[in-house]
Amino acid sequence: RTFGISRLAALRQIVLPAAMPNVLTGMRISLGIDLVVAVVAEMITGNSGIGYFILDMQGVFQVPEMFAGIFTLGVLGYLINFGFVQLENYFLRWRPGSDAH
Repeated sequence: RTFGISRLAALRQIVLPAAMPNVLTGMRISLGIDLVVAVVAEMITGNSGIGYFILDMQGVFQVPEMFAGIFTLGVLGYLINFGFVQLENYFLRWRPGSDAH
């Protein structure tokens, strides 16, 4: 109001940029939780997927294959997080200390 901008302009230029770091942090944390929940659901009720594969390989004592599934899951989690960090850096490139140039 002091600068004479409309409510919509204040929302777009002040409120959303100020809230964006917290929103993206919440989304990034939820990605990890989502991956864990999806794998556990596959282990409990699924008949396909990485969780099912890990549990199936454990049940038939195929330890190297089981660890390959666990390793694949770890790499998948890392790649999802890395991709989201890149997206976060893009959207928050205005922020001091951002890795994006």
